[in-house]
Amino acid sequence: MRRFVFALAALCCLSSTSAMAEESAQSSPEANEPKVEVVEDQEAGVVRVMISGRTVVLIDSSGLHVNGDIGYAGTSTDYGPEGFAAEAAKSAAPVHAP
Repeated sequence: MRRFVFALAALCCLSSTSAMAEESAQSSPEANEPKVEVVEDQEAGVVRVMISGRTVVLIDSSGLHVNGDIGYAGTSTDYGPEGFAAEAAKSAAPVHAP
């Protein structure tokens, strides 16, 4: 879970720095690189991670949805709602377990 939160935070940082560098990137050879955006859709109640205009990750109240492969070098654990609440309680963010 911590790895996921770290990855999402890293994507947020990438999207904010890419917005600041957008003007200079348009005139550089890097302009052809994929554009990464993290979009909060308050109306739909989702967070989208988009690369080059394509939604690759969607987070909503039902979970995490990935459009593509998932690679990892650890373990994947189903610890249920109680385990999620316990893990999330370790962070400062408020948690509402399903």
